Amino acid sequence: MKTPVIFIALLFAFFSPEAQNLQRGPQQGVVKTDKNCKIEYLGCMDHLEIYLYDSSFIAMNNSDITGWVEFFYKDKKSTTAPLVKYGKEGYTAKLPLKPFEECLVKLEIRKTILSARFVNECPVSVDK
Repeated sequence: MKTPVIFIALLFAFFSPEAQNLQRGPQQGVVKTDKNCKIEYLGCMDHLEIYLYDSSFIAMNNSDITGWVEFFYKDKKSTTAPLVKYGKEGYTAKLPLKPFEECLVKLEIRKTILSARFVNECPVSVDK
């Protein structure tokens, strides 16, 4: 009798809206989609990493792409940091010293802006 109850509980956990909205990417970061591209965000401590993929999770070369990140704080203020190319397919940015709640990643590809908002999940850099 315990087995069916556990199985049903696992199904609810797996198919809950929260579980479906938190897609993980190849680097195990959180993924959001904009204009058929996937933006992966991960990082903690002193920097973050961003990766850009097409709709099939094929990494996009960063040679012609620029970007920045805007960090939002509890006091409704924000700061901006440029994304620096990291290898051939990634980007990195220095995290602010002040704990932030969310960040907005923006990438520009041939005059098209892709963007995604991410909640800061790093307990070290979140002021709770």
